[in-house]
Amino acid sequence: GPPAVCMVFELKDNDDFEKEVNLEKAKQQRALMLQKLRKLKLTVREQANKERTKLFLRISAEDLYPEEAEMRKIRVPLKAEHGGGMCPFTRDLHREKAFAPAADEQSDTCFTSLQQLEMTDQIIRRVPREDFNNEPIKPEKLMEDRVLAANGYFYMHDEVFQLRLQNLYCWCDFAAPQPLDQIRIYFGEKIALFFTFMGFFVSMLWIPAILGMLLFFSQLYTMSLTGAADSPFQFLYAVLVSLWAVVFPLLWRRLEDSKKYEWDTIHFEDEEKELEEYRLHPATLKDVVNPDDPEEIIPYSYDEGEFFPFPTGRCAQVAKTLVFIVMLDATSVLLTVVVWKYIALPMMSPGDTLQGSIVCAVLLGLQSEALTLLFDAAIPVLIRNENWRTQTDKEDATILRSCSFRLVNLYFGVIFV
Repeated sequence: GPPAVCMVFELKDNDDFEKEVNLEKAKQQRALMLQKLRKLKLTVREQANKERTKLFLRISAEDLYPEEAEMRKIRVPLKAEHGGGMCPFTRDLHREKAFAPAADEQSDTCFTSLQQLEMTDQIIRRVPREDFNNEPIKPEKLMEDRVLAANGYFYMHDEVFQLRLQNLYCWCDFAAPQPLDQIRIYFGEKIALFFTFMGFFVSMLWIPAILGMLLFFSQLYTMSLTGAADSPFQFLYAVLVSLWAVVFPLLWRRLEDSKKYEWDTIHFEDEEKELEEYRLHPATLKDVVNPDDPEEIIPYSYDEGEFFPFPTGRCAQVAKTLVFIVMLDATSVLLTVVVWKYIALPMMSPGDTLQGSIVCAVLLGLQSEALTLLFDAAIPVLIRNENWRTQTDKEDATILRSCSFRLVNLYFGVIFV
């Protein structure tokens, strides 16, 4: 069948509830939710497991895709005879069969698997037209409802396409190129871009690997002649690796730009939707007049602030995060110095460093792990307080802060000792 979204409910009996009223209430709420889904013209298939303890709802919206895609202006590929490239979906062009299949010639739809799932998810969260005054279905809130007992909401795998992807990626020839277009269709552009980078990175690593191997053999040859590992090619190796480090990001940026153009994601960050947590954040301003254009109303806005002379707005929250990271890094440096100078080093003597080395490695490992656990527990809260607008902004901020902490916490001890 078409790609589907799955909801999971626990089927509790009287023994699971303190009161029989709760059991009836759960049945009524579940029936009301099913009624809403069917009013949205969704296809809902109910199935329970063998033990009759869980109910699975398989929800799909195959007949609603054209209307939803046209409303959301989803961009899909055109056939070559219609100009090729990407174009916003319209039902008129769809009736003329102007759109190319998303996967291959055997596919009967121009939408990718992920696009179909995302459209189904958006329809589920919509209020039926005849029940406009009622609340929409919010899967996240359903899973917090202890009476309704919903404990799962997820996109289901397309078993046929998944098997095809496994054959192309897992069981293919080692030298075969990655099926990036198939990955994009199934998982989306974000995951496909990750695999693009990993493939490019691994391929580019052959250059320093070959250079390092040649240098190693030259060092062996030099050692057989002089007894020293110094090689006249070491300087040449350093120059070539430095050039490789400069060329690598330039070539990657070129490949990334070509994929952005091919997959029509050049303006992805400009068109990315705001996060729900950003919209609901107490500090987010609603319906603000654009100072550059008084006639334009900005639905959601947040004060970026400044760092100097005193941090304000988002900059104030970022400053708090940076202070926290600096404190953790300083703690890591201080503990590393204490462990080395006052614990491990006194245990060492010329010709006998084993015991001190083991104690130093264990203590530094425990220290690093403890600080990492503290960082991982605190950083989601700090990032949430920074109130980033989109998922990309939030991920970029998380990566930058994580690298700045882990670079010191994981590697200072190695360099210092």
